[in-house]
Amino acid sequence: MNYVLTAIDSNMEFEFMHDFIPTLKQFHTGNLIIIDYGLSERALNALESNIIIISKKDSSNKITPNRRIKDYYEAISGLHPSDRVLVVDSGDVWFQDSLEPYFADFGDRIACVEERLMSDSGFNLNCINQLSLELREEVYFYSQGQHLINAGMLASTAHNLKKLYYDTLIIMDSENSDFFAYDQTIINYVLRRYCQLELLPIKCNAVLINHEDMFDAEEGIIYETNTYDKVTMVHNAGNTSRIYPQNCIRRQKW
Repeated sequence: MNYVLTAIDSNMEFEFMHDFIPTLKQFHTGNLIIIDYGLSERALNALESNIIIISKKDSSNKITPNRRIKDYYEAISGLHPSDRVLVVDSGDVWFQDSLEPYFADFGDRIACVEERLMSDSGFNLNCINQLSLELREEVYFYSQGQHLINAGMLASTAHNLKKLYYDTLIIMDSENSDFFAYDQTIINYVLRRYCQLELLPIKCNAVLINHEDMFDAEEGIIYETNTYDKVTMVHNAGNTSRIYPQNCIRRQKW
């Protein structure tokens, strides 16, 4: 079976209900599992009854991106090992085309998208430098010369993703840190050191803020500039409104 797995709190509820849910419904006919960190009763009542909702309100003091690693692991553990799973951010994501490419047979590989940002410099290097000395050196070694993998979209079998999140969780718990992008820093390390990768085209996780010159918008649809291919998954990277590009804004009541 095919599953989409995501997590959401109240901070981006409007975008989740307005952008993520409607476009997911349009392009995905499989199952949806939501890790709920604080959706309102109004939002929960508006969701279809066949959606699997796992309530984790007040279960941890960690910031949402870091606490969800454990909850992703537990949710995936309940699936059949051969089930195919797309783990994806939600409040800052919307879809424009079929999700079938995410559920292809990747074998032992984990499908992901590389950004043009490098893992051994800039923001990710700042994250690495917040780790303990021993782990910092290890993570930096496997980051050298590598492009950053955006952990907001990973796809594979439940078996492969369960191991990824287990390995990530063990390291994160041993460090006992809770800074922003801590999860992505450790996931990148685990992916580079222990996993086989299936690199998907950038249109499968188009992070607008990091690739402003690579996308155009026309009548509210995002396209790749060079190929004019329609972007499959638009990732607005934490923004709470569709402020880029300007003609992509379309806010209405859900």
